Amino acid sequence: MIQIEKIEIQYFRSIYSETIKNLKDLSVFSGKNDCGKSNILRSLNLFFNNQTDWNEKLVFEKDFCRKRLIECRTVKKSKQFIKIKVHFIRGSRFRSLPKKFWVSKTWTRDSSEPTERNSLNDKNINAKSLDRAMASLQKYLKKIVFWYVPAVKERSFFNYSLGLLKEAIFASKKSEDFGGIVEGFNSTVRKESANLSAEFKDVSGIDIDIHLPENMEQLFRVFSVSTGSNNDFPLNVRGDGIQARFLPSLLYHVSKYSKRIFIWGFEEPENCIEHGLTTSLADEMKLQYSKESQIFITSHSPAFVGLESKNISNFRVYRNEHTKVIPCTSDNPELQYDLGLIELQRKYQQDLKQELETIKDTKKILQDSYDNTKKPLLLVEGKTDVFYLEEAWKRLRSGNQKPFKIKSCDISDGNEGKEKAGCGILVKALLSARTDQPKTIGLFDYDAEGKKAFKLDNNFSESNISADVKFSSNGHVAAIILPMISCRQDYYQHDNFPIEFFFSDISLNKKIANKGLRFKQPKITTQVNGKKIDEKTSTELHHRIITKGKPYFAENIVNTFTNEEFSEFEILLTLIENTLAELN
Repeated sequence: MIQIEKIEIQYFRSIYSETIKNLKDLSVFSGKNDCGKSNILRSLNLFFNNQTDWNEKLVFEKDFCRKRLIECRTVKKSKQFIKIKVHFIRGSRFRSLPKKFWVSKTWTRDSSEPTERNSLNDKNINAKSLDRAMASLQKYLKKIVFWYVPAVKERSFFNYSLGLLKEAIFASKKSEDFGGIVEGFNSTVRKESANLSAEFKDVSGIDIDIHLPENMEQLFRVFSVSTGSNNDFPLNVRGDGIQARFLPSLLYHVSKYSKRIFIWGFEEPENCIEHGLTTSLADEMKLQYSKESQIFITSHSPAFVGLESKNISNFRVYRNEHTKVIPCTSDNPELQYDLGLIELQRKYQQDLKQELETIKDTKKILQDSYDNTKKPLLLVEGKTDVFYLEEAWKRLRSGNQKPFKIKSCDISDGNEGKEKAGCGILVKALLSARTDQPKTIGLFDYDAEGKKAFKLDNNFSESNISADVKFSSNGHVAAIILPMISCRQDYYQHDNFPIEFFFSDISLNKKIANKGLRFKQPKITTQVNGKKIDEKTSTELHHRIITKGKPYFAENIVNTFTNEEFSEFEILLTLIENTLAELN
């Protein structure tokens, strides 16, 4: 719905002299804050409505370009003026006008009304006389409604917008049009408020239907929310995001049913709207709204900046001495740096890469473990956990064949300090285990990370066996978090109970060739009213953290322990056996 193909702006606010070409059905202006994006839309508002901001007249001293002002003070005979020239494509109507023409308006310090000029002449018009063509031009300009939507939308702006709907209905002069407009808008309102309705029903148990009143007298006063009990609530009691999302829907229906030509100047349509609604709004503007009206928007949102189509033009706006506008594609690196999108994309790319690697590692662990015997599988976080449990079974279940396999979810190369997401992979493995694969149990350490991971999802619930065990809804998968032993209650209370602490302190401190576990005492901070007033190293053993030596301890020291030194593992092995029995 292109009406404007080019804009020339001179000496308006931060814009010195700028020409913006190849405008499309939807034109997106993006860039840093305070680069002058809004001044492009305000220049159009000045041209069509003789206003700068919404409901604000031109104040020449404030709106005149500062750079030009300095020039005028230093160069004799330099004139102070603001000029906006708009190049139009007339479309199928007003055939007495040329297919393309321009109109300029110029404001000076001494005049409140602009001087208007145009490109019409005897040679390029289709009318019988230039006077008729000039009259047709004025009719054409009066047909155009430039709808400027500021970034911050006051309550009075919503009332103004509803007034446009009222005007469109009365202008149609057909009573049957009223029903079509209301029903069409109601349909869009219901569609856009579906998530709100579902959420409200979840928390209140009440079905709601957001719609326009059907009473002509009340139509332009309020939106209403029917709760099924004849109670109506106006739209202005809803959240800012809901109100903001309804504005473009309202204007689309005004544009669709009105005989006038609508052009939108929409500042930051993503304001107050969550990402899901922003994305759907961007798609609606691209595919539907821009078919009825030409749309100019400013935006920081990737949902709009990333739009691409033959009916969309994208511009980067930046500022050195004054505002500059250049065409660009959505993947323009300078624009992405302006908006901070490069860092955002890097973060998402890193997160995505890590997630894909985790999924791949999870599949590898499960695939390697599912052999023809279909023996149940016990998944643990770390490589050393396998050593402890294998050895504990030998010492405490002497002569009994172990009825399950033990597999570590740490798939690192074995270098200490480079453990690879064992806890995260364990969670993925439990959530993705299928019923046609071996029964699976996951074992989590009782620490901050393990406790968080043990929550799993809604498919897992606590069992009757123990609060330390959860079963999946299909009864095929279970999760265990390390159970507490009486001699380590303090460790448990401070979320610091990895599997090594099933051994006594004497065992944990055992060294061979001066090699073994190494511990670190963390810093304890004292705060008053959120301010740190003291920090010292803890002396409590239950705060200590294993920092080094796990592989050597597991492979070279644990096998030297007596059977008695494994006695505390009894509670864990029994819990694993009971869990497996329940699965079977």
